[in-house]
Amino acid sequence: MFPAVETDEQASVFSMPRWGYSLTKTLVHARLGDVERSQAEQDTADLYRPAHLSRYAAHTGVHRALSVVKSGDVNTGLDLARETLADLPEDHRSTVLQGFVSEVKAAARAT
Repeated sequence: MFPAVETDEQASVFSMPRWGYSLTKTLVHARLGDVERSQAEQDTADLYRPAHLSRYAAHTGVHRALSVVKSGDVNTGLDLARETLADLPEDHRSTVLQGFVSEVKAAARAT
């Protein structure tokens, strides 16, 4: 596994900032149902992500919602996903982010 690299440059395949690496890991852990590890990576992503990247903060929030649903707290997870999306300006609600919200809803139905 490659170590996270701290940089002010754009993230790429060759260079990913610590927050981006944690953002990726939090989704993987949430999907696998490893809530504890997912939440630890969410905290790391929140700690290192620059404040002006609100869209990526929303990604972390939706990953958090998926973790909460996977932990069995379906209503809280669904509320968190809805609130996270609602807090973003319309032009920041990307297709990818909306897909993550759909994934949270699907996980809730499966629980």
